[in-house]
Amino acid sequence: MTMLAAVTLLASCSKEETPGQTNGEESIVTFSLSTSDLATKALGDGKTAQELYYAVYDASGKIVDAVSLIHGEDVNPDKMDENSQANVPIQLLNGQKYSILFWAESSNSACEIAWDNKTMTYSPEVANQEAYDAFYAYVPEFTVTGNKTETVKMYRPFAQLNIATTKGDLDELGEYKGGVQYKYAKVIVKGVPTSMNLETGATEISDDATKNTVTYGYSEISLTDTDFPVAGDYDYLSMNYVLAGAEKHLVEVVMDIAAGTDGNESYSRTFANVPVQRNYRTNIYGDLYASTFNYNVEITPAFDGHYQLLSGVVDLYSDLEVDKTFVVAAGDEAIINLNGNNFVNNSENTDYEVGDGIIVYGKLTIKGEGTVQAPTRVIWARGDTGAEVNIYGGNYIGSLDGNSSAIYASGNGVVNIYGGVYEAKVADKKSFENKTEGVYTALNVYDNKGTINVYGGTFINFDPANPGTEPADWNATHPNGFVADGYVSVKVAENTYKVVKAVAVSTVDELKSAIENGGEVALAADMAFDEAIVANKDLVLHLNGKKLSTTKGVYKPNVVTALINVQGGANVTISGEGKIDASQHNDYAVEVRGGSTVTILDGEYKASVTAVNVIKGTANIKGGYFEDTSVYNGNYLINCIDDAYDAGKAKVIVTGGSFKNFNPANNTAEGEGTDFVPEGYTSTEASDVWTVTEE
Repeated sequence: MTMLAAVTLLASCSKEETPGQTNGEESIVTFSLSTSDLATKALGDGKTAQELYYAVYDASGKIVDAVSLIHGEDVNPDKMDENSQANVPIQLLNGQKYSILFWAESSNSACEIAWDNKTMTYSPEVANQEAYDAFYAYVPEFTVTGNKTETVKMYRPFAQLNIATTKGDLDELGEYKGGVQYKYAKVIVKGVPTSMNLETGATEISDDATKNTVTYGYSEISLTDTDFPVAGDYDYLSMNYVLAGAEKHLVEVVMDIAAGTDGNESYSRTFANVPVQRNYRTNIYGDLYASTFNYNVEITPAFDGHYQLLSGVVDLYSDLEVDKTFVVAAGDEAIINLNGNNFVNNSENTDYEVGDGIIVYGKLTIKGEGTVQAPTRVIWARGDTGAEVNIYGGNYIGSLDGNSSAIYASGNGVVNIYGGVYEAKVADKKSFENKTEGVYTALNVYDNKGTINVYGGTFINFDPANPGTEPADWNATHPNGFVADGYVSVKVAENTYKVVKAVAVSTVDELKSAIENGGEVALAADMAFDEAIVANKDLVLHLNGKKLSTTKGVYKPNVVTALINVQGGANVTISGEGKIDASQHNDYAVEVRGGSTVTILDGEYKASVTAVNVIKGTANIKGGYFEDTSVYNGNYLINCIDDAYDAGKAKVIVTGGSFKNFNPANNTAEGEGTDFVPEGYTSTEASDVWTVTEE
């Protein structure tokens, strides 16, 4: 029988049965063996395992008769179908209980089966042996009730370990070493079992490390014409089957290359914390020798299930879609450069860990722009291993199908966020508004464990300073939420917050002091005052959803000329959702003097004649809403002093925003046809509101 690699290996019984035989008579039980869901790679197709053995055990566990060997070509070859199924008829006594162990291997197998106790010992000798591949299936105790057919799928007891280097890597190393030609490979794997119980699938790791070290001796590097399981320009150095348990465990891999089988001119690389798991394919690849850092380790679904481990530098040069969870192992470091590309995890959120984008036990850094997306958590800094994640850019979207977070930390895991956009898709919008249990959150820590420090970034449907989902004792010790000291979460749009390095102010005196010092200032409360606040240093003012206004009363000449008066050549930027309302007096919302520049990104500006007045300097209006509440009906909504405008000392440039009863492309107050809208932009009117957009 030709055994082929299985992706999903389960046991099941068909309903084909002919009852009625008397106890003690012989019945024929036909076992239909298959390894369906075939692997597509040349290595691991299972075609070397052509010898099929089986042993029958009675109810006491003793072998009935001798162990039988059946060659593939002798097992009903005319009935083998495209799924490589083969029928094995066995005569058994009706009414008796039996168990059966099947084993398929190559004639050059490195396995030894102890049929009496159903154990297998694995002792590989050299590297790069496809002939070491093998499969097994154990049919537990059943009672014969007549002729019937049992369908059995075979398991592979191994993980497949593949190692490759980039094209030209060995040549570069050889030149560096004085012209050495590396032709042979040896692999040492530490921390693996050497035996397995084929009935239970159990393996054990000895406390004596020497007993769990397997050496695959020098063998010629002969796989250069074979496609490596990972797409890319790689030279295949070594493929080895490693005995592995049903659960993931970490091993140490030593990859040794040499000029000869005696180890002459050898050179080694050691890879710590490499995950292996039965029926998984583990790939180590990258600049293994020319570089001391740039390599990757991954696990992919060769045979059954999947996850992938990252290490080294990963540069994305195109969009990448995967259906596996990536893992950065303890002690490893990975750097991902998005380079404007998207990394999308499409795995299903079916159980614990499935659907996560990247789980980090070591250290991960992500740079650049691009979307990183996963069905549940996008990034999870996890465990007690000192996990660290640093994020400088990207767009992170999580919780598309699951009730979880975009960025998650647990145990001693630490996440530092310096930039990027974060969103947990909200299936029920009330979750964000009410902040109830089970809320979808952009950031989250587990049971007061785990740390997230936010130094920047934009958050959709989530305020990192007021997450509203952590327990009371966490909130008591984190008054600024996830936001780091010296930083402020500012509201920039509806349900959208941005973290900036700024001084938060709650009173008029605090506002005046902060503006006098310059830098970035964020409003933390509404404020009303009756004299202008002068800004004569460079400043970024975040309105943060708050309102600045004049105190109510009768207009007093020369008391208030503008709520924000920019002078002295200062550069001032006003951003965020919020209001500057000077409609209570005959005053300006913002005034520009002394050759200064004001840039308005968004917000709402109202005045009782002029919202933005330029005496000398420039007003760059890129967004926001502007309205005149007086009887002038918007004629002077955006205004320059006439002589200064004519002399070119006062300038208004409008590339965005909406203006009530005022067309910035035809400002009649400055003269018919005066145009504040530059080339490439257009002003359109709807319901007495003119909106400027890019053409």
